Amino acid sequence: MSAAGWFRVRDLFEELVDLEPPEIDRRLADRERVEPDVAAEVRSLLQHHSRAGEFLNVPAVATVDGVDDAAGLAVG
Repeated sequence: MSAAGWFRVRDLFEELVDLEPPEIDRRLADRERVEPDVAAEVRSLLQHHSRAGEFLNVPAVATVDGVDDAAGLAVG
């Protein structure tokens, strides 16, 4: 895919990411008629995005048993 195609992928993803699934499907179907490769890539990105859920929204240290506070901890 050309650089311009990747820009269209990015733009379409950003346009669709916060919409409801029926609206996403409708807009992707419209795009598939014109740019099937862009639509397929955006569909894949949206599927991966939806599976990511809340990944990294909670600090990893908060998930460790017995650790109540990350104060005093350092990377490394």
